[in-house]
Amino acid sequence: MSEPEQAKARRVRDVVVDAYIKLICPEADHQFKRGMEKYVAALEQAAEDIGSFLKDHRSHRDVWLKVTRHRQDQCSACHAEWEPFTEDGVTYCANCGAEVEADDEQADGVR
Repeated sequence: MSEPEQAKARRVRDVVVDAYIKLICPEADHQFKRGMEKYVAALEQAAEDIGSFLKDHRSHRDVWLKVTRHRQDQCSACHAEWEPFTEDGVTYCANCGAEVEADDEQADGVR
C-alpha cells in the first residue's frame, strides 16, 4: 500500500491574524518625554478617566480609538507565518515541512 501524498503548501498573502483597538491619549504622550513613571501615571489616569467616561458620557477629554489589523503571509498547510526554506532545490515550509507548490512564484519568501 502506498503512502498518502503529503499536502503541498503555498503562500497565502496578507492574512489578518489579530486585531486590536489602540487608544491614543495625547496627554500621556506628552508625559513620555518627562520619564517612564510620569508616562505610566498619565496612562493610569487616562484609563481611569475613560472608565468614568463610559459610565458618564459628559466627559470632554480628547480620546481617539483606532482599530489596527496585524497581517502576515501564512502557509496554506499549517497556517503559521510564511517561512520557507530550500534544501536540495526543493522548497518547504519551515514550520510544518510541507513541500511548497512548484508553481508558487513567491516560494522564495521575498516580494
